[in-house]
Amino acid sequence: MRIISVNVGLPRQVTWQGRAITTGIFKEPVADRVAVRALNLDGDRQADPTVHGGREKAVYAYPAEHYAYWRAALPGVALEHGAFGENLTTEGLLARWHAVSTYCRYPGGRGPT
Repeated sequence: MRIISVNVGLPRQVTWQGRAITTGIFKEPVADRVAVRALNLDGDRQADPTVHGGREKAVYAYPAEHYAYWRAALPGVALEHGAFGENLTTEGLLARWHAVSTYCRYPGGRGPT
């Protein structure tokens, strides 16, 4: 497995189907190291901690391998790493190999703080 992008973002208010909602889906790649905390990554927050975030769902990973499918299915839509709200865009770690509450140790990492 390889991490090819680390992505963070803060909740934003957007209009969806005529009403204002707050979402944390918008993530952007960062160039520097980011600390993994017990509840999230530095610079990242979830909009609704009842369904996202917390100790069992602090970091969301999404396989880069899936981007090819979505780019073909959504021509003309810019899909950069983080487009699916993921904190980690990975290579070699397909979604069927991990589930909610899966713990991973990355070489060189020190674990959550």
